[in-house]
Amino acid sequence: WIDVVHDVRNDRWQVRQNLHYSHGASGGSASRERRQGHLPLLLHPHPDQVLFLGLGTGITASAVRTHPSVTDATIVELIPEVVEAAKLLSEFNADILNAPNVCVVVDDARHFLSATPQRFDVIVADLYVPWESQTGYLYTVEHFEQVCRHMNKGGLFCQWLPLYQVGTKEFEWIANSFATVFPHTTIWWGQIDAKRPIVALIGTEQPLLLPSEELSRRISHISNLADGTDAYLGTPENVLSLCAGVWTCPPAARLNTDEYPQVEFSAPISQGDATLLTGRSFRRWYDAVLSQIPEASLSGFPRTAATIRPSRLWVRELLFGTSSSTTEKNLMPE
Repeated sequence: WIDVVHDVRNDRWQVRQNLHYSHGASGGSASRERRQGHLPLLLHPHPDQVLFLGLGTGITASAVRTHPSVTDATIVELIPEVVEAAKLLSEFNADILNAPNVCVVVDDARHFLSATPQRFDVIVADLYVPWESQTGYLYTVEHFEQVCRHMNKGGLFCQWLPLYQVGTKEFEWIANSFATVFPHTTIWWGQIDAKRPIVALIGTEQPLLLPSEELSRRISHISNLADGTDAYLGTPENVLSLCAGVWTCPPAARLNTDEYPQVEFSAPISQGDATLLTGRSFRRWYDAVLSQIPEASLSGFPRTAATIRPSRLWVRELLFGTSSSTTEKNLMPE
């Protein structure tokens, strides 16, 4: 059951599934949803052919509207009614479904990849609820291998991951499975929030190339967003600040596979045990694991004190600071 709800109290539009699960909304979350589209496109030197696995509100995919190099974008959405719902949010998603260079396909993501001969420069996988039936197969080694086969040389795969819907085990199974396929795996922040943290696993065959001048030029194309400029994407330094570090798969690590899709069955247990990566559980895991992973060496970007900011101490303060004035706005580097 898909519906579109308009809350007249705050003029907020929301796409819901089965009366409770949100596929996204206008208003406060729109900036984060756009960030999920802009970030992977900015990290590729010249995105031309782009694939989005998942539509939702269409706000994430609408990022292609402000990246002139994108000549063809394909959006795969499982639920036909979600496509119809996204059409009602054209004011917020830049009317992406009617863009001349956009093709929307109603299909299962793995079915689509199995059948299409197309290859892409950038593939962006949306947030999936890990414990929903068969969703775990979108986090397996075999799926990541299939994605890799559909990437052009120099391609980039971005898998968004809601940390607040997985526990430590589930995240590590997913990240390790991802890193066995992509030689260079980095973690990037989508939402720096202790209650609802979101990260991206970015996979490439070669280290990311981020020339500062080129990145500045491309950032200028996304400065006129519908809800104002996203401060995190305002400068090359701020884009770089979203990089949490490098993830590598340890030897003999347990993986999530088609034969053993353990994430789907373990995630609801973590939810029931209140061990999802949110709040105190996230804080403990952040200090013990995420804050300790190696920093990424981003080829083509000068590594100076100015470009490494904000430090991990800044990120930690933003996540867990106790001051009432701790906000994204007043902690963002000048």
